[in-house]
Amino acid sequence: MKNKFDYSESFNTFLKDKEMYKQNVSFWKSVIKSITNENQNDWILNNYDNGVEINDGNPLYSVRFDSNKAIRIIQDKRNDVTPKFASWNCSYNIEDTQIEELVIALQPYKNIYNDAIQLIENFLKNKYKRFQLDLNIKYNDITNEYRLKVIDNIINKVSSHILLHQELNQNNLHEYRKLNIYIEEIQNTSSRFQTPIITRKYDKVISNLVDLKNTITLKSQIDFEAKLSLREYKKNIIKSYSNNYNYTTSYNSKMTKLIKSYNELKRVKSNKIK
Repeated sequence: MKNKFDYSESFNTFLKDKEMYKQNVSFWKSVIKSITNENQNDWILNNYDNGVEINDGNPLYSVRFDSNKAIRIIQDKRNDVTPKFASWNCSYNIEDTQIEELVIALQPYKNIYNDAIQLIENFLKNKYKRFQLDLNIKYNDITNEYRLKVIDNIINKVSSHILLHQELNQNNLHEYRKLNIYIEEIQNTSSRFQTPIITRKYDKVISNLVDLKNTITLKSQIDFEAKLSLREYKKNIIKSYSNNYNYTTSYNSKMTKLIKSYNELKRVKSNKIK
């Protein structure tokens, strides 16, 4: 179906702008009404107990049809390391009625909206499984590529600090704060590549990143969101590692393993492409 509804780049601000959130909901409501003449009913209400709406996008919009089909659209803010699109199905038995639900989780991009609209149209025609699978594979590959770029950025930033036998300085602490943010952003992501060996190599890199984070946070004792002086950080090194030598040994060991695993991931990925 050709999308006659105008996608707005401002949909990206839906979590910050209540009016834009409402417009985003109206967009999906209008789109689905244009696809089918079926009677539409409330499905999953995203409200607090007092009836006030929860404008967090989970779900952004949902609807149930008289044909016992349902659609739920979950929208998240744009983020390169989280899935830009994913779709799955759920089944519910309500008062002896089987409800088949199509769930679409997406980020606000025009091309993703268009793919989601086509999937909804196919779902309502009962001809959607192959298209759903193709979209999941397509966007999984895109997400994986973005994650690899983020990891590459992390490695490039930290590789210059591999020999940490000099005295720690304020610049180190500044870099640790940024590194901690990068690792937290990607450590909870689960990537599945079409080639299992690449998945295993990727998981190893993530594991080594988390190990490195454990060292720079001094075995998770440091909260980099709190203001911390270099002097306080050095004091906590002694508490966690007894002395500076143990700390630097741990840091350099974790860094070496990280870079080694990352190079192995690149090698395997390069060989598979060939």
